Amino acid sequence: MSTTIQSAELRQVSAQARAIARETTQVLSSAHVLLALFTVPNLAAAILLERGIDEQYLLSRIEKIEREPDDSMRQLANRASLLAKEYGDRTVNPVHVLAAMTRMARSFGCRLMDRASLDLMELRRACLAVIVEDVPSHLERRTPTSALRAAADESPGDTAEMQALDMEYAVVEAARDTATFTGMRTAIVETGDQRDRGPDRRRVSGRRAIDESDGGPNGETNGEPSGEYSSEASAGAVAFSSGSGLEKLPESTPTPFILNRERFRWLSQLGRNLSHLAYLGRLDPVLGREREIEQCVDVLNKRRSNNPCLVGDPGVGKTAVAEGVALSLVSQQLARHENVETLVPDRVIIQIDVGSILAGTHLRGSLAERLRGLQDEVKQADGAVVVFIDEIHTLVGAGGGDGAHDASNELKSALARGQFPCIGATTVDEYRKYIEADPALERRFTPVHIEEPDVATTVLILKGVVERYAAHHGVTYTDEAVDAAVRLGRRYLHERRDPDRALGLLDLAGAVARRERRVVDRRAVAEVVSRAARVPIDHLVVDEPRRYLDMENELARRIVGQEAALAALGQSIRRNLAGFSGKRPIGSFLFLGPSGVGKTEVVKAVAEFLFGHADSVLRFDMSEFLEQHSVARLIGAPPGYVGHGDGGQLTEAVRRRPYQVVLFDEIEKGHRDVWNLLLQLLDEGRVTDGRGRTVDFSNTVVILTSNLGADVFTGGNERRIGFGEAEGPGEHQRLEARVLDRARRTFPPELWNRIEDRLVFHPLNEAQIRDIARLIAAERSALLASERGITFELTDAAIGLLLKRGGFDPQLGARPMRQTLSREVEARLAERILSGVFTRGAHVIVDADGGELTLTVPTV
Repeated sequence: MSTTIQSAELRQVSAQARAIARETTQVLSSAHVLLALFTVPNLAAAILLERGIDEQYLLSRIEKIEREPDDSMRQLANRASLLAKEYGDRTVNPVHVLAAMTRMARSFGCRLMDRASLDLMELRRACLAVIVEDVPSHLERRTPTSALRAAADESPGDTAEMQALDMEYAVVEAARDTATFTGMRTAIVETGDQRDRGPDRRRVSGRRAIDESDGGPNGETNGEPSGEYSSEASAGAVAFSSGSGLEKLPESTPTPFILNRERFRWLSQLGRNLSHLAYLGRLDPVLGREREIEQCVDVLNKRRSNNPCLVGDPGVGKTAVAEGVALSLVSQQLARHENVETLVPDRVIIQIDVGSILAGTHLRGSLAERLRGLQDEVKQADGAVVVFIDEIHTLVGAGGGDGAHDASNELKSALARGQFPCIGATTVDEYRKYIEADPALERRFTPVHIEEPDVATTVLILKGVVERYAAHHGVTYTDEAVDAAVRLGRRYLHERRDPDRALGLLDLAGAVARRERRVVDRRAVAEVVSRAARVPIDHLVVDEPRRYLDMENELARRIVGQEAALAALGQSIRRNLAGFSGKRPIGSFLFLGPSGVGKTEVVKAVAEFLFGHADSVLRFDMSEFLEQHSVARLIGAPPGYVGHGDGGQLTEAVRRRPYQVVLFDEIEKGHRDVWNLLLQLLDEGRVTDGRGRTVDFSNTVVILTSNLGADVFTGGNERRIGFGEAEGPGEHQRLEARVLDRARRTFPPELWNRIEDRLVFHPLNEAQIRDIARLIAAERSALLASERGITFELTDAAIGLLLKRGGFDPQLGARPMRQTLSREVEARLAERILSGVFTRGAHVIVDADGGELTLTVPTV
């Protein structure tokens, strides 16, 4: 290893690391060096403290002394020395050591920092910034940097190798496996006290300067935990007094929202200080949620039961609202104080995870003790501390084994008296299942409903945070990309909710664009949606208004005949998509006509055209809803009945996937109460389910199908079968009017008048069946190609033979042709494929010769 010179503070750190190892009878490791950083004022300790990490927090993350490679200490010394030389430093200081340790993944110290939830890459960047003299101002205030650097430069050079970081053993190797962190905790306190200090000397520990009379770091004499957010005199700490709420410590600086570690040990250990993060600008801005934030603040200002509970679907931004409350309160407090150094905060929000509350409470009574500690600390703050608990429903039943009270019961009295101000967050389902099920707990919370934002609000939210995503990925987002993330996500990705869904799309699009160093535009977002929803990219990037204008032609590619019905369908959907539908569904239609003429096929075609998938259809066979009580299957059982709370088949499906076609097949067979359910759906575009939730149908297309009036096309006169070629326009309109009259007399007037368009499908003639045969053959050939790599096609002669063998029945429409093709063609193809006659790559021509079908593969 090369010869290097140690700075003064590094020599002190080295000595303290050796002392800690000796006191605990352990082998010197990188973890001892990491912990020793906090015993001497230095920039490396300041960098860690600025991230809420001190020696006590690190010690709380150690369960036992872990083994690291034998040469770890020597590698650490080498890396630190090389780093100093690389940046032209004359001495090696603790910052070099900390930066080097972040790259040694197998070292105990690096694993310990990772377990403390440190971002090692970000920590290394911060160290390198300090090394190149780019010292942030808050670190300059936190540590007397210039004095330390001057001391380092004036200290006598140590020309030996970095003795303190060399392989020095305090005990034999076996001590590695048996030592625990208890001795290390004691040793680090003792070594700190053994150093020579003047009467006014202070040392860095936690996030405040502690006098010699404090009895150790944070004034801890009983080994109780302390944690991430603490205070230091040089950082403008505030102390929460049990008598008067808040009082300022003697020394004040511009970091006023940090908790005093000594008085708030459990909150510091378990919590995440949202107010402090808001003050530092580390929380994303919260836009479009002003009403919900104000409602939360109003509830917090109540004298009793001052506990708002944010209730909403996953992904709608409940946690963001809580962070918005922190941002709002911090900005209000800063606005009232021109001088930040004199600011005494009147409210600080601490986020606590239920998992951290329950961690390590396996012993009976340990959870109750921890909760009482939290209650006491919040109570002594006299309303100045607000606890935010995400997934608060998990408190119900937590720690309640063996007859013990669960966590929620431990907090009920404090919640009711206003002594434990708390913001909860949970989903609608969990709130009903756990919170509402306990009336005593429910009355302690005031629900604040967080609805999924509309398109305009979601775009506003995204524009407020998109710059942070752009900076993270090093790309640029266009306004079209933001709009596409919202609109395409809503239409094709139904499992998640905005704004989480749209943010996820922008984030992934930025990650993809980072590889190619390009701008994230609409197409980049569409590519992400295309992969997630399995929709062709061309379908997503096409000009939508122009595509709607060509709707009839698109549908006609898979629908034979029925030109008049398709034209009326396209005209109605274009009218509503242009903005004339209001809150009603995109379209509501009644399809009338005989069986097999394409009614269901049009439904699938509309679903694929509008929503990207032919299976974006929610189908209900009304023959299953003959009874009065069957309406409960659609909207959910009422209270008191079996199944209440499970949701209805109709309402739950549309609530989870709002963009789809809703098909009520053979509507005339449904019970009248089922028809009544459609009244509000068709008129207002919403339905209230059995649990009292309103479901929006404004993004659906509602289609009812019926065979009413099918006999009109035959009526005992065979001439009418296959009408379309022989019948004139007058006969066409007369038959259509008779079908509509039959349906009008069947359905009640209030339902008939709410249906936007009634479309009559006419029987198919022989020429149309021929075209349908070609479509069916192309569809089946594509399926066979995907499975076996073999394709086939029908000649006109083959289709004519299939028509004669039962492929055409005027009363049954296209279904006989599908059955005949399956029986006559697919069965013969299957025999030859399985026998090896036709192999992968073959293209089979199905022809007719002498009244029989022939299957041949043309020779090249």
